[in-house]
Parts: sequence; C-alpha cells; structure tokens
Amino acid sequence: MSSVLVVDDQDPVRETIEEILRLMLKIPTVHARSGKEALIAVENNDIAVILLDVNMPGMNGYETAKEILSIESQKHIPIIMVSGSPNKDQFQRAYEAGAVDFIAKPIETIVLVNKVRQFMMLNQLLTFAEHENQVKSMFLSTVSHELRTPLNAMLGFTKRLLKRLDGKLEPSDLNALQQVQQNANHQLRLVNDLLDITALEAGKLTIHPETVLVGEIIDASLCQMTGLATEKGLDLIWHGCDPLTSVLADPQRLMQIILNLVSNAIKYTPNGSVTLSVAEERSSDEPSVLIEVSDTGIGISRPGDLFKLFTKLHDENELKQEGIGLGLYI
Repeated sequence: MSSVLVVDDQDPVRETIEEILRLMLKIPTVHARSGKEALIAVENNDIAVILLDVNMPGMNGYETAKEILSIESQKHIPIIMVSGSPNKDQFQRAYEAGAVDFIAKPIETIVLVNKVRQFMMLNQLLTFAEHENQVKSMFLSTVSHELRTPLNAMLGFTKRLLKRLDGKLEPSDLNALQQVQQNANHQLRLVNDLLDITALEAGKLTIHPETVLVGEIIDASLCQMTGLATEKGLDLIWHGCDPLTSVLADPQRLMQIILNLVSNAIKYTPNGSVTLSVAEERSSDEPSVLIEVSDTGIGISRPGDLFKLFTKLHDENELKQEGIGLGLYI
C-alpha cells in the first residue's frame, strides 16, 4: 500500500499528524524532518500524498516541492502544504511550486483526514488507470505482432505468384491475386499503426532521420495507392517537385504519413480525384518541402476532432468505409 509522507521539522506536529492518519485512515506513513530528508524518502518509498510544512530550516517547503516535482517519476504526487496562519502570498507561492492544496495550523482532524482521503483515492484511481493502460498496450502489441507474421507471409506469397505467373494468368485470376495483395497491404498498415500507437503511448516511438529523395518516397507511396484509386474510378494526381529534391526525414515515417493521408482521401472521395502537391519551402536554412493532399470528396465535418484517437468524422451510415481512426492520430 502507498504511504503518506509527512515532512515537518517540529517533532510534536509531525507525530500528531502521523498518529491521526494511522488511527483514522489505517494508512502507513513515512516522515522527514527536512527538505533533504524528504527527497530521500520520496526516492526510497512508494508515496501517494505528501504533507509538507512551509517553514523549515535550510530548504523550505516551496523549494522542496519544486525539487520533488522536478523528478520525472514523482511529478504526479499531490503535495499539500501545511502552515500556520497561511496568507494570500503563501497560497500563491504554494501553487506556483506545484502544491495542490493547503492546510492551516493548528490542524483540524476532520480537515486533515478528508483532504488526505481524497488524494489517496485519486492516487488509487491513477494507479488503476495506469495498470489498465499497460494491459491494453500489451494486448495491442501482442495481437499486432501475431497478425503481422501471417500478413507478411501472405504478401510474400502473392508477390512470388504474380512474378512467376506474369503474363500467364487469366484477367480474372490476375485481378483476384491483386485484390489479395491490396487487402493484405491494407491490413498490414493497420497492424503497423496499432504497434505505433502502443509505442507512442509508451513514449518509445523512434525516429531515424536521414537524407531522402522526396520524389522516390512519393513514387513508392502512390504506387501502393494506385489500385485503391483505380478501383473507385478516381484520378490520382501528383504535382511533383524536382526529382533531386532531398530533405532530412525518416523515410519510413514520411511514407507512413503520405499513405495515411492519401488513403484517407481516397476512402472519403466517392468520385473525382485525389491530388498530392509538393512544393519546396525557402523560408528556413534547412531544405524543406510542403506536402499537401486534397480531394473532391465530402470534406471534414469536425476539424477539431481530426487528430483524436479512434475518431471517425462522419456518420457510419453516411459512407460505408473501413477504418478505426488511427492514421491521422499518428
């Protein structure tokens, strides 16, 4: 069970607070007599709430709060400042230091118990939410990895068949194989998006920038999208840049962005065209390009929700389309 850290240089006050919490809330406590001792206690214990005296020799409560909350693993701990006759200036300094509440001395038992209980419950909810999020991420990651293996095998098999039987297949058979390849590519992109979501939420999504030719990345991306556009009778148009135009970017991520934008445009364009435009930017020292995707589709009904996870911007009955709202979020 997480503990409450009580920090006060006056032994009688500190001991009284600890006794109240143990008797009334049945929760363990850890104590410290100074700011330096508090920093050590936070590092060595699972702390849910901190009761921190303002006026202490050496490092005062404000300084101690700032130090504790500057530690990445401890920045979520709620800190309640404790002071005799707190005034407006003390309130302001406490909140600026990162404290979430204030208790005045002499401490009233009911006030102390209620405030600590509330923040203990909040800590339990946060802990539960973090655990649930870890379980969800582990599930998505495991399922995605398990799905990627057979999809890669399917793509490899269809690619070999198309190469080996080039010119020998009936049009209907060729079309069937191309459909298998196209659908497998679509599912593989979805699986890779799920893996990226788990990496993003864990703060582990990696970027590997290198000098890339923009035209090559766009060519490779649009090659994968041609089948989808042709199937819907759409014109896929590219207003290109100089073939030798290069930028510093992660080629895999750049292609992923282009594929997500273009596939989304194709998905929500019943007829007409999807256009990808590339223009060189001259406003910065580093070479850069502006890539824009436009279409003749139904437009965006709620721009404010565009980059929210698992969000679809159109009524499901408006357009029967696949997708669960991952691409633009990434």
